[in-house]
Amino acid sequence: MDSLMYRDKDFLKSTFPWANDAVLDMLSHKGSVTLARNKQLLFEEGERVKGLFFVVDGTLKSCLHCNRPEERIVNLFSKGDLIGLRSLLNLEFYDKSLVTISDVETIYIDRDTFLQAVMKSPSISMSVMKQLQNGINEMESRLTVIMQRPVHQRLANAVITLANKFGIGKDSKINLEITPKELASLIITTRTTVYRIINQMERD
Repeated sequence: MDSLMYRDKDFLKSTFPWANDAVLDMLSHKGSVTLARNKQLLFEEGERVKGLFFVVDGTLKSCLHCNRPEERIVNLFSKGDLIGLRSLLNLEFYDKSLVTISDVETIYIDRDTFLQAVMKSPSISMSVMKQLQNGINEMESRLTVIMQRPVHQRLANAVITLANKFGIGKDSKINLEITPKELASLIITTRTTVYRIINQMERD
């Protein structure tokens, strides 16, 4: 993508519709474009917090024990999402890792630049805090489903949520490359259970 597009406020507004003008100005003038290949680690749990990622394109996962047998996916991110704000505000070190699951384009704002921008324009904090609250609400809703519903309902809910977030392609499939193992991790079950439920759905 032409790097000039990242400086265009109309493009930024279409990518981050939740952002106010102060946030868009910060992205346009202070942000640096980062490109990452599929399966690339952007930060690791235990690493010192360094900044924010605004997702322009692609998909990422935050996880505990990433790329290990005991991996636990906490969240999935896509175009328009803001990553790292809670850690930047509350923690000295990341409590989860961030890994791409496709080629990804982001606008990166380092910690000091963000804090300086907020000092000069407090309305930035209002906009990003609303986005943070939306993320917290989504997480609480997902945790409620995981805690209160049987696994087949958790799987169905996850599929609907992913379809709403990533969209459906012309082939009637979700626009997301996710493995059964990753899907199982997302709803806190086993890959075998996911296969069993999918096979049962196909028979029914």
